[in-house]
Amino acid sequence: MCNWAGKAAVCDASVPRVRSGLAHAAGFAGLLVLARPSLATLFLGTLGFHGTAGLLLFFLTGLIAPVALTLSFVAGASLDCAPEKSGRPQALLGFFVGLAGTIDWLAEVNSWLTAFSR
Repeated sequence: MCNWAGKAAVCDASVPRVRSGLAHAAGFAGLLVLARPSLATLFLGTLGFHGTAGLLLFFLTGLIAPVALTLSFVAGASLDCAPEKSGRPQALLGFFVGLAGTIDWLAEVNSWLTAFSR
């Protein structure tokens, strides 16, 4: 029994929680997707990447979104098989941000293909 705010509560601190590395990797990749616009400003402006090299680097950083989406699916399957693992919020972050980033990246690819096909 633990005493929390004057009330008796059951505290079971002996059960360890195992962290899911895949879920945390999906969440970290999702955070990288969120940071991509500011990184693009750094790549294109401050570091002096102009022309093809900067655009290619910006295009390749967009591949982080499908990686976050894939990692979140794998983490979801892993967490479903092992309910004692933690990391569900990180996997959800990776899924939603990865999905939005993948849609955005596919729209960029579509606009680039239509621009270069003319």
